[in-house]
Amino acid sequence: MVSQLGEIPKHTKDRLFLQIMDKSLRSNLTPIIVIDEAHLLKTDAITDLRLLVSSPLDSSTHLKIILSGQEHLKYILKRDIHADFAQRISVHYHIHPLTKTQTAAYIDFHLKSSGASDKIFDSDVKDLIHEFSAGIPRQINAISTACLINASIRQSQKITQDIFHQALAEIQSF
Repeated sequence: MVSQLGEIPKHTKDRLFLQIMDKSLRSNLTPIIVIDEAHLLKTDAITDLRLLVSSPLDSSTHLKIILSGQEHLKYILKRDIHADFAQRISVHYHIHPLTKTQTAAYIDFHLKSSGASDKIFDSDVKDLIHEFSAGIPRQINAISTACLINASIRQSQKITQDIFHQALAEIQSF
């Protein structure tokens, strides 16, 4: 992170922290730290993040942190040990699973964005994808991609229930 701010990293956590804060204060930029899979963070890492956002300089710091993770992250941050950090979170957002209609629109959007026809998937297959993915975008992507690969192997222009079931069987075998 310090390297990305154009600095040569110092060799202790305290010095790195000060470098980040100093660079943040001196620049006209707002450093944004995005942590994906934040539900996998260890307690020490969350403590370090708390130190970044709760410095004595924090009224003037421009540093922003975005935590992105699975639902379990919400419960991790509710633990007493993380109370100080959780109190500093200004925005919480939870993405709910997509409805059947939203799932179909989501698949169609991605197909159109890639230049493909939204007619590749039979409508009943879109319903099956919703059912088996529970409306979770990551699962929708995985199943849809497996269907597209299977259709390509079969040289099929249409994703049918047969192709869907084969793709699903391959996904579930892992």
